[in-house]
Amino acid sequence: MSTEGEKMKIKKVIGACALIISITMLLTSCGKGPVIKELKKINDSDARYWAKFVKQNGINAIDSQNNTVLLYALAKNDNKLIKACIKCGANVNLCSRGIPPILLSIINKNVDRVILKSCG
Repeated sequence: MSTEGEKMKIKKVIGACALIISITMLLTSCGKGPVIKELKKINDSDARYWAKFVKQNGINAIDSQNNTVLLYALAKNDNKLIKACIKCGANVNLCSRGIPPILLSIINKNVDRVILKSCG
């Protein structure tokens, strides 16, 4: 049997966990709007896939093909989508397929697109 003190501790832990989950959800979902907006403008099957994927999983999620929405934006050479991803918190150092976006940018000769993060 639990004592009242133990019950209070459990309630505090549950409350703290709920707060952490709420903050995490806020941080991972607050930046989706601009990315979704740009994806809707593209409106092809890949863009629709990424819009749904980002809504469900967040800006830095890696899909089953080991891609991120930022890598998709870089592959499309879409400046507006790249900027939206970075402004919304896309991690420019997140590796998928072992390749960070910055290296992909160098390979594609568009390094300035990922450097946008450091310029504001």
